[in-house]
Amino acid sequence: MKDILFIVDSGCGLPDKYIKKYNVKVVGLKIYLDGKEYTDDLTFKDKFYELMKNTRSIPTTSQVLLKDFIDIFERAREEGYKRILYIALSSKTSGTYQTALNAASQVKDIKIDVVDTRHVSIGAGLMAIRMMELIKDEGKSVDEVLSISKKIHDNVYMQFVVDTLEYLYRNGRIGKASSILGNLLNIKPILGIEDGEVAVMSKVRGEKRVILQMINKMKGFLEGRVRKRLAFVWAADEMKAKMEKLMDMAHKALEGEEVEFMTMRVWPTIAVHSSPQVYGMIAYGEREPLL
Repeated sequence: MKDILFIVDSGCGLPDKYIKKYNVKVVGLKIYLDGKEYTDDLTFKDKFYELMKNTRSIPTTSQVLLKDFIDIFERAREEGYKRILYIALSSKTSGTYQTALNAASQVKDIKIDVVDTRHVSIGAGLMAIRMMELIKDEGKSVDEVLSISKKIHDNVYMQFVVDTLEYLYRNGRIGKASSILGNLLNIKPILGIEDGEVAVMSKVRGEKRVILQMINKMKGFLEGRVRKRLAFVWAADEMKAKMEKLMDMAHKALEGEEVEFMTMRVWPTIAVHSSPQVYGMIAYGEREPLL
């Protein structure tokens, strides 16, 4: 008999390695581009960035439907699972979390827990990885892990940079005047998470200063912590070289320290809102024991 099924959505940006390791079910949000609908899944990522090369339109997303969640939960029950742990993209950025809660209340004879990570992309993914490790590798109960989800959330520090402010402006993150001014003056916004939402944390002029600030902030966050992880992400092809430069500098800055490094292309669900011209560095580290 199967014990627990882990589920994440495409807004959580979980790396393929961990999807395979923990047999994770990924639920894809819908993406609309040039009048066509796509599902953001494991096969869509590279196709999305190819499509973006040949369009001038701004794509949009929509949340997972209630019926889809009910079908997923009921199928898991029929396959013999006794419990589901769904780790969701921040409820402040998508209604998917609330829809999953509604679906869970309608499916009987299986225990379903829905976690609002209040993070996005690999920030939520790092939370999911740690929760799954605790349950599967360290033998903690689901209820124990749910009780410390806030601690796990606080152990994640996110930093993203975009090359264009157009997507941020269209998604209401910055005003039109700031968008125009930033583009003219080569001001780069560093994005992070505030109260579950993607927000502009600071603005720095010039690529070199951006990377230096990101490295310094990351080092400050990780100081004195254990179980350190650093995830480096990029979206459009031209962002990969910038991500690699950031990663090289991080390697040098953390030389001699025990840190797990990972890289991952940003899932389209997130790139739709931030812009495909995005790269970033997301840190995880524990200052004190979780349990």
